[in-house]
Amino acid sequence: MSAGISEDELDIGIDGCGVPVFYLPIDKMAYAYARLMNAEEGNWGEYTEAAIKIRDAMCANPLLVSGTGRIDKAVTELTKGRVLAKIGADAVYCLASREKKAGITFKIEDGSYAAVTPMVIAMLKYFDFITEEEHAKLLEMYPPVLKNHRGDIIGTIEAVF
Repeated sequence: MSAGISEDELDIGIDGCGVPVFYLPIDKMAYAYARLMNAEEGNWGEYTEAAIKIRDAMCANPLLVSGTGRIDKAVTELTKGRVLAKIGADAVYCLASREKKAGITFKIEDGSYAAVTPMVIAMLKYFDFITEEEHAKLLEMYPPVLKNHRGDIIGTIEAVF
């Protein structure tokens, strides 16, 4: 299996878009994304060509993967497909780097999306998935500020490792 677990260990649910999805432990999601981004080396067997097509389609069409105004789209576009980013339900987030041959998945425990974007930017920098210029651009696009209902800046959201 692409996620490193057997088929009988998989359960299927329906995501927020109405698409059937597999329930996976977070570490297995990261593993699957790393394998997808490096499909040529991922031991996909007869599915190698399909995995490459899926990866290439996701990297070439980040708008279709995430939608407008979202960091998933910005990361994949900004890195020209070197990094694939995808948000899931309840603040689950997957990242994979072709250059680093690595995948990262995290979950904001309470399902709140407020901390997702600052966490994505911090992890991309911490794990050296992006350049300094790309990091600066993401911070410019998505400043980690908290605003009240009047639009006043009242704080920041920061990832702490």
